[in-house]
Amino acid sequence: FVLLGLNMLAVRIFGEVEFTRIANLQSTHLRSNAKRIRRTTERIREDSEEYFLVFIQREGRGTLFQDGRIAVTNPGDFVLNDCTRPYEIVFAGDHHDAYVLRLPRKAFTGHVGNLEDLCATTVSGQGAAGHLLLTMVETLRRDIADLHPASVMGVSEGIISVIGAGLRSLPAASQRKHSRLAAYHTARIRSYVQQHLRDPELSIGTVAKAMKLSPDHLRRVFRNEPAPL
Repeated sequence: FVLLGLNMLAVRIFGEVEFTRIANLQSTHLRSNAKRIRRTTERIREDSEEYFLVFIQREGRGTLFQDGRIAVTNPGDFVLNDCTRPYEIVFAGDHHDAYVLRLPRKAFTGHVGNLEDLCATTVSGQGAAGHLLLTMVETLRRDIADLHPASVMGVSEGIISVIGAGLRSLPAASQRKHSRLAAYHTARIRSYVQQHLRDPELSIGTVAKAMKLSPDHLRRVFRNEPAPL
């Protein structure tokens, strides 16, 4: 992602970033006075991996914008966002402190579904999952040097389970209908396929490239369709 200051001439931008990796979970501790974090379409094209970020607000206040949704995070809250789609986070005040967990999509298998519908929706730090997640991440970062190698996977899975519990508490987690974004992609893909039916090179790969989606994302869009590609 890209850190941006609203007034580069008047304000000196500072930032501290610390990385920790445990199994398939990458943790970043971010402290800065930058006002924005932005994930652009250009950046997405440069990165073919499908992953999600979980922003855990530690200090300050942030607002995440993605897919037309807006999520405000106060200390203790966390929010999920999909890095295969553009997003922007705007921070209030002159200082913010957050943990950022990066997880591949497959890490959520068995924990929670319809992830696209749960992005940019705040999970409150007042709830059990929000409170527990912040406590676990802070404890892990403090004691990681003493963590036995055999415990690494279990700790990582425990954190993912807590994230899943928080996401399942959101109202959208119980909705089974396609999101507006999925319907939009479905319409675009069907139109493209109809226009290129006679093309001998037509395939999942060529359609995904034309739509600027990964092949796996395209398959998920049509997972519940009666006539998938």
